[in-house]
Amino acid sequence: MLESPAGMSTSLPYLTTDSSGNLYMSWVEQQPEGMAILNYARYSDGTWTEPEPLASGSDWFVNWADYPSIVAAQSELIAAHWLHKVPGNAYSYEVNLAAIGGTQDTVLTPHFDKTATEHGFVSMIPWAERSMLAVWLDGRQTADRAEDEYGDLSKAMSIRSAVIHQDGSVTDRKQIDGSVCDCCQTSLARTSTGAIAAYRNRTEDEIRDIQVSRFIKGEWSEPVLVHNDNWKIGGCPVNGPVIKSNGETVLVAWFTGAQEQNQVKAAFSTDGGATFGDPVKIDMGDAIGRLDAALINPNTAIISWMENGEKEALLNIRAVTRGKKLPGKAVTITHMSKDRKSGFPQLAVHNNWLFFAWTAVGDQTQIKMASLPLESVVNF
Repeated sequence: MLESPAGMSTSLPYLTTDSSGNLYMSWVEQQPEGMAILNYARYSDGTWTEPEPLASGSDWFVNWADYPSIVAAQSELIAAHWLHKVPGNAYSYEVNLAAIGGTQDTVLTPHFDKTATEHGFVSMIPWAERSMLAVWLDGRQTADRAEDEYGDLSKAMSIRSAVIHQDGSVTDRKQIDGSVCDCCQTSLARTSTGAIAAYRNRTEDEIRDIQVSRFIKGEWSEPVLVHNDNWKIGGCPVNGPVIKSNGETVLVAWFTGAQEQNQVKAAFSTDGGATFGDPVKIDMGDAIGRLDAALINPNTAIISWMENGEKEALLNIRAVTRGKKLPGKAVTITHMSKDRKSGFPQLAVHNNWLFFAWTAVGDQTQIKMASLPLESVVNF
C-alpha cells in the first residue's frame, strides 16, 4: 500500500505521467453543501507534494464514470478539465477546461454549440508547443431528439476534437465520428505521425464495438474497427477503451459483452493504428471491465481491470506481449467494491514501478493507492 495525498470524501482519481516520467494524480474532494474541489499532487522523491486546488464549484456534474483529468508536459501541469452543469435536464453539462501556464490561467469551453446536452468523457494529450489536443463526446445532435427517435443516428452522440492553446484560443475543431456510444470513455494517444483516438462506435444495428481514428496532418482518418466483436446492445455499457502508444506501436484494451460473455481484450498495432493484430483475452472469465493500461515498451503492456470475486470485485493486472497468444499470470492488486462509486481504477508507470489508485467505498469515499515493482510482473 502507498500513502495517498487525498483525504476523506475524495473520489475520481486520475493518474498520468509527463514526457519526463513524472507522476501526477488529480481527484475530486466533496465538501458539504455540494461544493466540489479538483485537486492535484505530484509524486517526487518517493512522496507526494502538498495537494493544490485547480478549480471548485457547487454546480459541477460529478459522475462516477465521467471524471476530471489533467495533462502535463516537460515537468509542468498544462491543463485540467471538469464538467459544469447547464440548465436543461439531468445530463445537460459542458466541458470546462483550464489551460495552465499561459499568460494567465484561462478557463474555456472547447465546444461552441451552446446546446443544453451532454458534453464530456474528455481525453487530452500535449500537442504542439504550448497547446494540447482534446477529444470529447458531444451531444449537440441530440438536442431536439424525441424519445422515440433514439434509433435515428443523425441525432446520435458524436465524438469531436479541438486544439486548445495556452493563451485560451481554440482551433482545429473537427468531428471524428457522427454516431458513437453515448457514455463510454474516450482515449487518446500520440504516435510518431500524429495522434490516435479510441472510442466505442454505434451502428444502425446497435453494434457497439471499438473503433480508432488517426489524426495526421490536421485531419482525422476514416474510423476502423480494432476487432469485430459484433456486440449488439441497445444501450451504453459505460465501459470505454484505453489506447497507449510508443512510436508507431499502438495498444488498445477494451471490454466487450459480445455473445453474452463479459471479456477484456487487448490488441497491438505496429503501423500507428492503421491495422491491428488478433486480440488476446485478458480476463479470468467474469470481467466487470473498468480497465486501464500502460505500454512498457513496443512489445509489452500491462492491463488492469475489475473482475467479479465471491463478494467483492478484484482489481487485477496482467502483462500482454505482442506476438504471444496468451497473457502473463494474473496478479490481484486489491479487493474493492463493485459499486459504481468505486469508479474506474487508475494505472501508471513511474521509475519502473506500477502505481494504482482507486476509490474505497464506505461511510465516506476515499482514494486508496498501491505500488508494485514492474519486474515482479514483467521479465525484461
